[in-house]
Amino acid sequence: MMIGHEILCGISREGENNEKQRMCLPCAKTRNSPWGNASDKQAEVPSMPNIGLILSGGMAKGAYQIGALEAVAEYLRPEEVKYISSASVGVVNSYAFACDRLDAAKEMWLSLNDQKKKLFITSIYKNNVLKETIKHIGTEPPACRHFYAPILHLKKGDLIYWDIGKEEDPIRRGRLLRAAISFPPFAAPVELDGNNYYDGAMVDNIPVKPLMRHSLDYVICMYFDKYNYAFESDYFDNKIVKLNFDDATTLLSESLWMTKDSISDMMQRGYKKAKSVLDFVFQGGTENVEKVYERIEMMNALQPEKKTRLTGDVVMNNFNKLAKRFARRTIIK
Repeated sequence: MMIGHEILCGISREGENNEKQRMCLPCAKTRNSPWGNASDKQAEVPSMPNIGLILSGGMAKGAYQIGALEAVAEYLRPEEVKYISSASVGVVNSYAFACDRLDAAKEMWLSLNDQKKKLFITSIYKNNVLKETIKHIGTEPPACRHFYAPILHLKKGDLIYWDIGKEEDPIRRGRLLRAAISFPPFAAPVELDGNNYYDGAMVDNIPVKPLMRHSLDYVICMYFDKYNYAFESDYFDNKIVKLNFDDATTLLSESLWMTKDSISDMMQRGYKKAKSVLDFVFQGGTENVEKVYERIEMMNALQPEKKTRLTGDVVMNNFNKLAKRFARRTIIK
């Protein structure tokens, strides 16, 4: 079965011509390196690189992302990460980073639980601190140009990569943030424009697709899986710094159950791993794109076994799992 047409809308008028020129990834140059020669890069890339950030969903494992984002913040200011696409709990974490409010997200995580072992979904949806955190950070616009989050119109079977960053109304931004983490049946849908929306991570949990429409120099991608993914194409995949937090012995339990100690431990481990990887990748600086590419290539060589991940296939398969009667189409808004 084929996924239907795609729609890209909501480009701001400011810089509209430049944005249209940047919609698609450029073709790779014909040489050994997929990124073209040095003179081409000097002509095409501005002095400050275009950097993207992707955070997957992961339920309680989202605590890893807080520590990892603290490591990212040691290298990059929020305004230097121009494009963000995140799913589920990763939306709250990355939005806090984009607003320079990681402290608020960290406080939220640490206040979700006491020393008793509790189910994450029960804690997060029954605790008002999540709503209060979203209400607080949602009043501030993100520093990035675009902030995408997949949300799902379950009845119609529409997956929408919503650009929350272009929304000017703080109340509307807050509702979109809530929709992005409203996981049925544990949370009610969020109504917007007469439609009910849920967490889109059920269909696409690692939302790389929106960022493929922009000309990025490199992307930092955090996800939780046993696979070393090759995302979409060699050209795009060779630009991704992958932070895969995978421990087969604890991954499932950490997704579902948590205590205050386990949350703190995940934050610390997230920081240590991200710090180690970023120290290696950014040894030549965050603006030295060619050096970043070299480091990505070296990291990929250490994990030669890859599993190709095509968003179209992932979306179609997950829609089929949800309900075969849904109309399957992907909308970028």
